Amino acid sequence: GAGYRSRVFFSAKHRRLLAIQVENLSMDSSLTGQLRVPQANYEYLTDWPTYELGAASESRFAIDQVEENVVVGRGSPGLYTRGAWSLRSTGPLLETRASNRFGVEVPPGGEQTFLFAFVTHWQTEEYAQTSARLAGESGDYRTAERHHQEAWDEDWARTPLLVLPDERHEELFYRSVFWLFSTAGHGGFLPGESQFATACWNMRPFTYGAAGWATLAFTRLGHFERARTMLEAHFKPAALRENAELYIEESPRQGGAFSFAHEVRTDGTTNGVNDEQRHLNGFALALFHQYYVMTGDEEFLQESLYPVARGVAEFWSDLAVWNPSVEAYTFPRLRSVSEDLFEESILDVVLSARWSLETAVHYAERVDADEDARHRWAKVARELHIPQNDRHYLEFLGDREDREYGSYQGIRAPVYL
Repeated sequence: GAGYRSRVFFSAKHRRLLAIQVENLSMDSSLTGQLRVPQANYEYLTDWPTYELGAASESRFAIDQVEENVVVGRGSPGLYTRGAWSLRSTGPLLETRASNRFGVEVPPGGEQTFLFAFVTHWQTEEYAQTSARLAGESGDYRTAERHHQEAWDEDWARTPLLVLPDERHEELFYRSVFWLFSTAGHGGFLPGESQFATACWNMRPFTYGAAGWATLAFTRLGHFERARTMLEAHFKPAALRENAELYIEESPRQGGAFSFAHEVRTDGTTNGVNDEQRHLNGFALALFHQYYVMTGDEEFLQESLYPVARGVAEFWSDLAVWNPSVEAYTFPRLRSVSEDLFEESILDVVLSARWSLETAVHYAERVDADEDARHRWAKVARELHIPQNDRHYLEFLGDREDREYGSYQGIRAPVYL
């Protein structure tokens, strides 16, 4: 006759809120247990709340019980990600011998709710106050759940219906959309493969990866505000110019070249790893282009799309060099999308550059700007050397079609087109 039922969700209304409800199914005895919170394993050098930390590990928190049912934790101000959490319970949180554990007692037939809010400095510098407000103002479990469900209903109501003949694929599609809503659309950082699971990636997203494809997916699904939020996270002009300087030491033209990062830091700069994959400049420009195609947002064209198109076109036209042996423009050694090829004038780089230059010319004409520059871009695009023979495209300039794994390029390289 004993047991319990638990329910849990991360709120779609307030993305930094976790709600847990525990119901005691026994009508005769209390349900007792312990609640464990993110722990502290360092010494206090001063008292709360003006504390300093001794030997602190990442993700450790100074913990303080401010009320019988409220506990708060705050991380070191010196950590890369600074943050604070607040926990509010509908019942008392009982002290134990461990600083990060609290006793819980749910009466027979009763229930207890825990509302946990975790906020970092990526959202606001007032992260401690914001986490306390979220936990304190979210009401009871049913109120938080109603707000959560209303937010999901609003998202699904605005999402196009896709009917697939195979119900397994249809289920997979909608699970993918659910995952997209749950993990992307934030303005403080972009989603990255394995960023929370594998330490070596150090939270770096790939522009040509989840960070880019999620932006494109929001655009295609008509969730333009989330796509715009992520585009703004991509569009950091000072960082894009700095990235371009890795390849072009000094751009002679006003405004300068833009180059997107393969593995992008939070500030938009590259860390240099695998960044020879310059095809992604075309992919990144396509994210902005697709958003404008779907929305027709003229302000976005003027303030974001055209500056990106112009910067990327300047990058390609500065990087291209006239090659008298083929009587055309070629590019220096760069890395292909297949990652195992590092050669001169690789096919995917050339096609990405040509599309970028032609797109920049198109939008320069639309906004009636940069007449001299657009003639230069058009000339480079028109006279780029495309590796090919009389039968088919080749991987790179001078390709003899004898490279091991060369056929892989024919499978993967066209994806950005």
